[in-house]
Amino acid sequence: CFFLLERERKIIMSKFACVYLVVVFACVVLVCLSGIAAGGSGFPQSAKDKAKSMLGKLTELEKLSLLYGHPLESGYVGYNPGISKVGIPPLHLEDGPQGVADELAEVTAWPSALTVVASWDTDMIYQFGRAMGEEQVLKGTNILLGPMVNLARVPLGGRNFESYGEDPFLASFLVPHAIQGMQSNNILACIKHIADNSQEHKRTSVSEVVPRRAQFELY
Repeated sequence: CFFLLERERKIIMSKFACVYLVVVFACVVLVCLSGIAAGGSGFPQSAKDKAKSMLGKLTELEKLSLLYGHPLESGYVGYNPGISKVGIPPLHLEDGPQGVADELAEVTAWPSALTVVASWDTDMIYQFGRAMGEEQVLKGTNILLGPMVNLARVPLGGRNFESYGEDPFLASFLVPHAIQGMQSNNILACIKHIADNSQEHKRTSVSEVVPRRAQFELY
């Protein structure tokens, strides 16, 4: 009974943490947007004036609608419809670290990122990212959900193939080049996943116990 209760406690705490992070993220976005409008940033005055004008035209519900996605209403894994009345376009987010995913047809089956990383070749990594970014743009994507930077610390990790390996030095050395390649297509790269995500099996409820030293030195 103790172990069952302990397992349920971890699941509840995990779900609570997810909700907490979503709320915190929403607050940060609103604070940043409000800060730009109020002049608390390094953006040009014209950008601040535009942000302030846009905020003044939005209802509270419209502002909140910009903080979450509607993936079931589009062919993308992440989607925000935007607000046309103030010129905010739709936002399309798509997997992933291995190219266009989520059952979209006529896409390239790229080499495993883990294979490309083994080259230690920064130019090759850049071209790898550039080519994937180019294809994502052709599919209408604005944000490419990749590269995947979790360390392959668990040999049986279900997504090790799309990672940059178990060596934190190698990963930190090569990932920036992949991102630069992706973003050379005027598309945003979004590294993933959550910190310490070392396995796919029950990844939303597993308890990851990482010593403080390992957390700092590896992650």
